[in-house]
Amino acid sequence: MFDQHDARNNGMAPRTRRGLPSRPKPAFTAATSPAGTPKRAQKTRAPLADGFDDDDVIMASPSKHRERQKTATPRQAGKRKRQAIDQSPIPMPALQLSAPRTRPKEPEPPAQPRIDVALLQHFRKEDSRFTLLHRLLSHRSSNGTDRILEALAQHAFPSQPSKKLSSIIYDTLAVATMSDVHELALQICHIFLDLWQRCLDEKHYASTNLIFDALHFVLACEPGKTAVKLIERAVPLIIASIDLFAYPLAKAAKQGGKSIETLYSAAQRDIRNQIDALDCLELLYILATSCVSSTDADAVSRLWQNIPSETAVMLLNKEHPQPQITLMLRILSTSALPTSIGPIVSSDTQNDTQAAREDALINRLTNMFTETPTPIPDPSLQQQQPPPPTPTSDLHVWDLRLLVLSVLTQFSIPVTGCTRLATNSLCIGRLIKYLDTCITSLYAAMRISFRSRG
Repeated sequence: MFDQHDARNNGMAPRTRRGLPSRPKPAFTAATSPAGTPKRAQKTRAPLADGFDDDDVIMASPSKHRERQKTATPRQAGKRKRQAIDQSPIPMPALQLSAPRTRPKEPEPPAQPRIDVALLQHFRKEDSRFTLLHRLLSHRSSNGTDRILEALAQHAFPSQPSKKLSSIIYDTLAVATMSDVHELALQICHIFLDLWQRCLDEKHYASTNLIFDALHFVLACEPGKTAVKLIERAVPLIIASIDLFAYPLAKAAKQGGKSIETLYSAAQRDIRNQIDALDCLELLYILATSCVSSTDADAVSRLWQNIPSETAVMLLNKEHPQPQITLMLRILSTSALPTSIGPIVSSDTQNDTQAAREDALINRLTNMFTETPTPIPDPSLQQQQPPPPTPTSDLHVWDLRLLVLSVLTQFSIPVTGCTRLATNSLCIGRLIKYLDTCITSLYAAMRISFRSRG
């Protein structure tokens, strides 16, 4: 059947396909009545159709390639393509040829960081300064309850009652320049020494013990060279504080009567309660031992040039408490110099010589071989019939006299000191008497020991 159909088609004249005319737009018609159903428009059927409203069915043999209807893109009338020779109204820059691609380099390994030794040393210095400040802020006072700076916040000078002593310290530290930890420690000591000076000037002694605590702490954290640098500033303050109670005591021991009443007056009691004499002497002992171990050959001389001979002798009187006498003897043992012993008299002192002061000191020391420390009793307590004061034990007396002998031994090491001891009119005789007393006491103790065994 397909062969007959193909033969018939070949015999027929070929017909050219006409494009379907575009459907004309219907003219405006009157609206139909909704009562009737509108009829479908009559379509012109193609020669071959399958009865549906589809396009024509093209009858072709399966052996031939089917012709596909290709719909061409409609062209707009009067439109043409731009010729290649047309130039753009906007001039375009010439394209630059890119550089030839290079092979990426392998990343270099990161360089090891170099450690600057000087920078580490700088940081170490910084940390030391901060450590000293931190320890000072955390250090507690001698009362064991408050920190030093917290306790100073409770005190103010009479001339400036609105500003606390701790604020003065903070303000001074804020503007201070500190190159290293030792410079910082020195500046802190000067700050507290300034407060100490104002306390003496304004007679405000309530905060002096706190100042002593701070100075003791800073000097304990520092080498001896820091203490040596404070000699000219600290020693006069120590002596001025000691004289506040040493002079009234010496006057009462010499004159008695009203001088004793003055010694135990309310004002003197307040001074003794607010200024610890033993703290002053301990601070002086720290300075003295630092000078002895210092590389500065003139450190010990500068120290004893600032200590008056009268103060050294007064502190050896038997009316002083034994701990004060003992500490003063230890301080005196550092005064044996190649050219002098004891305090050094300044050249501008009138009617006085170094030899005379040294003889007076030796006489006071050798007199202690026959003395026993005895405090002056309070006259107000004698009327109330208090219990008698506890006498100094024999053991403490022997220890004190052995310490005096040790000081004289230190004086005898330099040629000048040995000559001064030999030429003194009382030294040799008192030494012999003391040695006789020692031997007699030793035999007496041996006899008592034998009797107790028998």
